[in-house]
Amino acid sequence: MLNSFAWFAAIGSLFLFADLRRRGALWKKKWIGSVFLGLGTFQVFDGIVAHEILRIHQVRYNVNTLPYDLAWNLAGGFLLLIGIVLLLQTRNPSSKS
Repeated sequence: MLNSFAWFAAIGSLFLFADLRRRGALWKKKWIGSVFLGLGTFQVFDGIVAHEILRIHQVRYNVNTLPYDLAWNLAGGFLLLIGIVLLLQTRNPSSKS
């Protein structure tokens, strides 16, 4: 079910992306920042909720998972930070790039 939703969201997003590009309203920097923000949000959510709270799946099994979970969550936090910085740089409407 989640995989189906992810595909529908991806295809719908591509249609929205194509429409923005066709109308000349695409801000590449804002779009890239949003992609990083979404990736980081998913990764941190997956690391905290699925790995730690629900224990649905782990990065590795039968080993000490702490280093893997830390690396996973820190990488997600880094992606979030990149996305936030890029989006903050595009707050001014005259900085279309």
